Amino acid sequence: MAPTATAAVSYSLLDVLSSCSLKELHLKRADGNRIMDSLYKTCITKKLIPSSNPAGNSYQCYVAVFDAALNGGLGLWILDYVEVVCADRYLTSSDPLEAQLLDGGFVKDWAQGRLKRAEEVIDAALGSDAALSTFQSSQLQQQLAQMRVLVSVLRSLDRIRTIAAGGMWATTSTSPVASLGAVTDRLSVKGDLQRAILLEQALQVVDWFARQRLLGPGSNPGRFGAHMEWRRLVSRRTAKASHRRIFLEELLQSLELRSSYPEISKAQMLKSVLLKSRDVDSTTWTTKLALLVYYLMDAALLDSGPGQGGPWGPRFQDAVEDMRRTFRLSAADLGVWQCYFLLDCASPASTEAEDPFLARACALLPSHVAEDTPFPFIEVLLALDRPDVALSLDRGQSEWGPGGATTAPASTSGRCGRSLEQTLTLMDVRLRCGLMTDALMLLRQHTADLVARGKSETEVRRQTRVLLRHLAEWTKDADKVAGMPEAAGPDVTGGGGWLNRLTELPLNVIEEFVLLEWLVEQMRTPIGAFAPLFFLQRGRIAEGVSAWSKCVSDAVGGPFSTYKVLGLGSHHKVSDSLHSLHSRPMCRVEEVTTQVQEQRHCRPSAALHTIPTPIHHKYLSPLLSNLHNTTLPCLCFQLLLLFLIIHPQ
Repeated sequence: MAPTATAAVSYSLLDVLSSCSLKELHLKRADGNRIMDSLYKTCITKKLIPSSNPAGNSYQCYVAVFDAALNGGLGLWILDYVEVVCADRYLTSSDPLEAQLLDGGFVKDWAQGRLKRAEEVIDAALGSDAALSTFQSSQLQQQLAQMRVLVSVLRSLDRIRTIAAGGMWATTSTSPVASLGAVTDRLSVKGDLQRAILLEQALQVVDWFARQRLLGPGSNPGRFGAHMEWRRLVSRRTAKASHRRIFLEELLQSLELRSSYPEISKAQMLKSVLLKSRDVDSTTWTTKLALLVYYLMDAALLDSGPGQGGPWGPRFQDAVEDMRRTFRLSAADLGVWQCYFLLDCASPASTEAEDPFLARACALLPSHVAEDTPFPFIEVLLALDRPDVALSLDRGQSEWGPGGATTAPASTSGRCGRSLEQTLTLMDVRLRCGLMTDALMLLRQHTADLVARGKSETEVRRQTRVLLRHLAEWTKDADKVAGMPEAAGPDVTGGGGWLNRLTELPLNVIEEFVLLEWLVEQMRTPIGAFAPLFFLQRGRIAEGVSAWSKCVSDAVGGPFSTYKVLGLGSHHKVSDSLHSLHSRPMCRVEEVTTQVQEQRHCRPSAALHTIPTPIHHKYLSPLLSNLHNTTLPCLCFQLLLLFLIIHPQ
């Protein structure tokens, strides 16, 4: 197979360039011409360089030969020149022109000229879809290859300059900062390297778009018939999430593109995303790619069509996989970027059918969780009534440590360094999943982290107070939502209600103080009746009786509402408390329990003949109807409570 014309030119040019030593190109021969001048004339003779603009001096000869090498695909020859000639600090000359050719100043100037021309070409190509279509079919691959060479050349120059600037004055006792600064400014290529990387990134994205058949005639125009229709949809999407800033706004703000979405055409969109923000750090680069993924999903440019998977069909999946390989991304990153769009469009699940955007996001997130998965995902999932997925996401993050290793079991469910607001959100996630004990463990993990970070004891107490009061308020509201009265009701949680379960948790000193403080504030409501229950569950009789007396005098529902709350306690805990109280020298209690034992087999009301009639009818009807089915310890405790109702003093 015969080589193409382009390949033949490259072979000829390589023969010419390899005939001369790189370190001798600047030297003069006997006739006064430099070796580079002769090399230039040879290229003209062999028609490897156009003769329309002849070089007038040695500097222009260098420029012409370097251009020919770049256009001919011999960028490695230029890179060799930089590594062999410019990196040799002993290769110097007193001639100003030769010094510029040897120290990298010429290569820098030449690269700047090439970058300027490339910027003009790319800017024109991204002016319209028609111009971009023409560019991708004729110049794209050549421009991309040349830009990669320029990036490599400038990286090499930057490395050489950095080494020279760091070691130039290492052997001297003084460092002439002013002179060094002047040299560094003249030869520094950091700004040029940033421009080259920016253009290379833009060309890589355009090349990927071209491979996915998103440019040119026959490409998918998208799902919107008019540009204003798309803008109105984005506005409605923003208004729907009025309580938060949507992920699209976060991406646009990161790139300072608030009014640039969506653009009127694909070319304009690529230009805004890729060239308006001049930063080339990894964070900005990944943000640009994330915004482009959002754009592709929003416009449905990769829709497989009806009956073939729709917007997330095989074509979209293949394109995502190709993007991952092309730009060396992780699967977790691409999954998160897709969820930016999905969660912005999602609506809370209804009883009829789950929102397709929410369903897709919930399917993606658990399998693409990483340590740096955005925390707002958890907040949004909680707002969309999917605390189960939010919990899975948080637990997946807690398994990540340095290097992706697991450092703690998933049951700890939370990482160090969370803010107070984030911890409150994570507590809500666990509470909505019915994991009250996990919520308390998260609270303790947060306070332990505060201590480890050196926070003051006052700050630790303050945040503990906020978190535990939040937990208590949630239990109060949850009992109401479950259809329970404020102080008692059906045993929907296996323990008499969420608030009752809260009083049964093993609290430390600070947590106990905060909870009792909250219960005291609730004394004028039936909720305050849980204060004596809290003490009795722990066998603290004296404190329980004291709290009972306060409830009797303050409770809005009367003493019987407090009696009902105390009936929610576990029987074995109540029996232990009653036994402890019975062993004390308290005559009234002994009289009550003795009467119960004596009258156990008599008429139920016989042991209670001294009770006033109003109290008998108001408080004893439920007790008497179940007397024969009640165990003796439980009955004694109930009568003890009744005794305290009658004689609160």
